[in-house]
Amino acid sequence: MEQIILFSLMISALYALVAMGFTMIFGVAGILNLAHGAFIMVSAYAAFVSQSFFHLNLYTSFAIAVGFTTLLAVAFYEGIQRFARIVFASAAGIGLYVGLISFLNILPAIAMLIGLGAALGVFLLSRNHEGLIAVSVIVMVSYLSLLCVIIDMPVLAAGLVTALVVALFLVLTHMQKLRWEHAIFFPLMTVVVAWAHFTMGKPVFESLLTGIPVGLLFTVGLVRYIQQSPVITLIVTLAMALLIEQLVIIFFRYDAQLLPPFIEGSVNLGRWLGQGHSPLYVPTNRLVLFVVSAIVIGLFWFFVQRTRTGKAILATSMDQEGAALVGIDVRKIYTLTWALSGALAGVAGVFLAAWLPMLPIMWRDPLIISFAIVVLGGLGSLKGSLLAAVMIGFVETLTAYTNPIHITLNQPSNPFEQPYAFDFLGLSWVGVPSLIILAFILFLRPKGLFGREFE
Repeated sequence: MEQIILFSLMISALYALVAMGFTMIFGVAGILNLAHGAFIMVSAYAAFVSQSFFHLNLYTSFAIAVGFTTLLAVAFYEGIQRFARIVFASAAGIGLYVGLISFLNILPAIAMLIGLGAALGVFLLSRNHEGLIAVSVIVMVSYLSLLCVIIDMPVLAAGLVTALVVALFLVLTHMQKLRWEHAIFFPLMTVVVAWAHFTMGKPVFESLLTGIPVGLLFTVGLVRYIQQSPVITLIVTLAMALLIEQLVIIFFRYDAQLLPPFIEGSVNLGRWLGQGHSPLYVPTNRLVLFVVSAIVIGLFWFFVQRTRTGKAILATSMDQEGAALVGIDVRKIYTLTWALSGALAGVAGVFLAAWLPMLPIMWRDPLIISFAIVVLGGLGSLKGSLLAAVMIGFVETLTAYTNPIHITLNQPSNPFEQPYAFDFLGLSWVGVPSLIILAFILFLRPKGLFGREFE
């Protein structure tokens, strides 16, 4: 029984990470973000790419994966235009660094110093509006030139394309059809295309098909423009999740991947439960994941309940108009909420990848489970999500550890025919009891355990 309780707590902590990010979006913005599961998958593969292709250690890969998923969630909501200065500075520094190493064979340390200097110069020059437009054009030209190198265009044609695009962008900016921040599309697109082509070895056409939509998503955002319609938001977030899944399939196929454990070995918890207790060995990696997950959940709870910003989030979730009247910037709260949700999904994604094999469809079960947890605990209730995660984690673990009952429905007279049989309970029934409990609770209490009424 101790083993069932222990493993149920471990899996409940991961479920809580996923569900709390999911319910936070709904509680504040009233949006069921079905792309939340895809964020989990993106985080897992981001950690895998950082470790396998860039040869970074697991802890650095974990930080990069969480940061990238947070950025993706913010971009998914409104794009990253407000961070245009940082994007331009980073683009200039990275582009110059890569160019110096690739074409001039300069030592990486010297190239890094030059790149950092260029990034700092671009960031400082972009303080005023006119300087930022000029800098954005310079960065755009350099990355369009890099794109032309990728697709191997002649120098003259590359120069003409660059000149036409720059001229068109300046005209549309002057006509106020575009803002200068929209120029971040070019460096973002080029980075993705270059990574897909040179690192992953994909053809130019597939690389462009990946880079262009990713650049557009990060530039203009998506959900902010459709969040007033819950049905459209539901459909679009699900469509984006399926699109991300297809992109992962294109790059990684259906090959199962597994992140190495953070810590090797196992721990015998039986000796801590008293003398004479039977051995209870638990993988050290899973124990670490549980402890870190609990710490993350505790810090998140403290932030929401005790800090001024967290109370602003709670106020916005209760009454958006009232929050705006007392001086709370509702749009910033929305952005922060998506960022926190993405960070929680990022942590959960890496931990799940260190627990279970990575597949392009790995996001579906966590999304379904988190949806059940959120509805069971009450839409918009963090306390309800945490309690529901523990309940569902325990029920699923108990179901998995139950010896299955083999039931045969027919016994064919022909010895060469297989009888129709199935197992009752066991691993194949892991998700069923949770859904039964969900239906039962909703029948008795439609708004969930701690939910409030939504119109």
